This record gives sequence, C-alpha cells and structure tokens, in this order.
Amino acid sequence: PKYTYFEEYSFQNIDNIDGIVNKFEGERRQFIRAIFDNCTVKQKYTYVDIQAILNNYNTQRTRIVVALEYFEEKGLIELQAKQSVERFEISGNNFDLLELTEKMHGLFLKKEQVEIQRIHNLLNFFESDACLSKKLAQYFGEELDFNQCGHCSYCQSGSANFHIAKVLNPISKMDYNQLTHDFIQAIQDDYSQINLCKFLCGIYTPVFRKYKLRSFEYFGRLERYPFAEVKKWVIENEAMVN
Repeated sequence: PKYTYFEEYSFQNIDNIDGIVNKFEGERRQFIRAIFDNCTVKQKYTYVDIQAILNNYNTQRTRIVVALEYFEEKGLIELQAKQSVERFEISGNNFDLLELTEKMHGLFLKKEQVEIQRIHNLLNFFESDACLSKKLAQYFGEELDFNQCGHCSYCQSGSANFHIAKVLNPISKMDYNQLTHDFIQAIQDDYSQINLCKFLCGIYTPVFRKYKLRSFEYFGRLERYPFAEVKKWVIENEAMVN
C-alpha cells in the first residue's frame, strides 16, 4: 500500500463564485477561476472535475484539494469528499494475471453482496415491530427483563418505515433508448449491464471518470428507483433489443 485519496469532491451549489474568485489576485485568481470553470453543477451539488482542471491548468492535484479545503475552512463552501481510492505498488511480477484478476473480481463481488445485505439487515432492524433495545441486546446474546425500554424509537413512536413515500412514474414508461444511448455510445468496450444500472442510478465508479459520465444528461436519472428494479428493467429491454 502507498497512499489513499478521495476521488470525488463536491459542494452545495453556491451563487457567489465571482465573490470567491475576486478575493484573490494574480496567478492565484486564475487558479481559483480554473477550479470553478471545471465544475459540473447538478440539481443540489456542484461536482469538481479534478482531471479537467489538471488538463486545462498547470497545477497539481494536491494544490486543488488544499484550495477546496481552504474554502470550506473559511465557510465559503460546504465540501464533501467521497470515493476513497487506495494506491498500491506491485512488488513482484511472479503471478498469473488472469487468475489474479478473477480472484480479485470475486472478492469485490462478495464484498459488495455482504455490504448490501448489511444495509438491508440494518434497515430491517430499525423497521422492527419490537423494542430496539431488547432486540439489540438479544443480538449480542443478552436477555433483558423487560419488553419495552421506553426510550428507543419503537417504544416512543412505533416502527420506522424507510419505503419510498413519493409516488414515482412506473419505470416501464421510461424511454430506454433515450436514457441509455449516450452512455452506450461513450463507454463502448467497458459496457456492462451493471455499469449501465449504476449510471442510471447515479452510482459513480472509477471507470466513469475516463468518459466523464457524471456530466451526461441522464446520469442519476433513476436514482429514486430501487437498484434491483432498474436492473430488471435494463435486462428486459436488452433482451428485446437483441
């Protein structure tokens, strides 16, 4: 292992970009302007395209990150850092590339399924129809001598409900070709059903960076729909196309 860094930086949309830029002079002002000129504004958040900044301005990644952190420290933006990326150095070449690739792919798939199940287990816990304190104690092998603790969310207001309250248009009514055409044309050899589903649900993956897919019109268009439902819809439409 060499080092870890965040791939994605974003901040809540702001109206005073010129005000921030004008706080600086000379080359520093040009640098700050380059940062904001290479951002993608979405509905609520502005996403910093670090690679675009590097392509269009002679600087280093660390300087960009330091500037963003400075803006947050001064209360100029509300910064979010996501997508932790770990860098490794290959210490030897005595391995079978195909075998190692398949092994790593299997490990990532297993980790993904474990994490998804963990989230479902957590949601099921909070949607429980019994005292949460008692259930949590049972999980750790302890039996409490009461049925209701009186202070957990269930005891105070009943079961939680995390189901989507907003009524969404049926996904079957969506225009499959319209939502997927630009993505399929751009990603080509890196296309897969899973990548398409992640694109439509707004789930960013490293391969999307190469094609700047976050800036595409339909990135995240189906983010309010369950991933499993989007995947089923994609598979059904692909079967009809083929």
